[in-house]
Amino acid sequence: MTSIFDTPEFNDRIFFPDREWSVPADGASDRFVEVESGVRLHVRFYTASEPVAALLLFHGNGELIAQYDRAASPFAKVGARLIVMDYRGYGRSDGAPTFRNCLHDAVVVATHVRRSLDEEGSSLPLVVMGRSLGAASAAEIAGRNLDAVRGIVLESGAGDIEATVRRRNLPPTEPLSKLDYDDFDPRAKLARSGAPLLVLHAERDASIPVAEAIAAYEASGAVDKRLAIISDLGHNTLSLDPRYWQELRAFLARVAERALGSSCRAVGGTSCPSTGVDPPRDR
Repeated sequence: MTSIFDTPEFNDRIFFPDREWSVPADGASDRFVEVESGVRLHVRFYTASEPVAALLLFHGNGELIAQYDRAASPFAKVGARLIVMDYRGYGRSDGAPTFRNCLHDAVVVATHVRRSLDEEGSSLPLVVMGRSLGAASAAEIAGRNLDAVRGIVLESGAGDIEATVRRRNLPPTEPLSKLDYDDFDPRAKLARSGAPLLVLHAERDASIPVAEAIAAYEASGAVDKRLAIISDLGHNTLSLDPRYWQELRAFLARVAERALGSSCRAVGGTSCPSTGVDPPRDR
């Protein structure tokens, strides 16, 4: 039996690809990651003057790398060296997007990004962030417990796959199968993860109810986890609130501190210095 998540009816209603693209700004660089034979995805690495972490961001279904060119600076101000990927069929990426290949591709890209950072000589811890649709990719990576990834951020993400299907306004379908839950349920994946977690959500999100953020947070197996519900804003305006950036800054600093401590212990150090870490639209 074909999963609803593999049908054109579902995927045509969850992805809104656009071929717009931009040239990288000064200091930024473009890479292309082969996720399967003949399919390469566009990934842009931005710069930051004093980063404490590299932040690989999987964007929303109506967004593009090009829309994050201006957002790179605010991310840099909270200690993040931003890295953004376009899904298949978006911008300069090959192929056509499906929910399943997004999850597959996320793991390949995260592994490639960590390798690229190592080749640059960068010891920045890698944090994965998923916004809206991109939260599914971040949850997939969390469930894999990749050594390369030191933290997970979910922004405005879905925590209920049944609700995800209902939001697509599809005709009635058969109940989801156990295999559907195994492959696509973010809560099960987060339950397997011990990576530090930050969940950011708007209290008035009309696209994905805040209850789904709470469900994702409660499902997480992480000891270090935080749920930040920001009032008075919505799905596409969350980053307009200073609290959004304060939460992200504090989380990245905490991940960096932990990674630094792990590195020091690995080489037998007795003390480590403190890190001292002082919106596009979706559909």
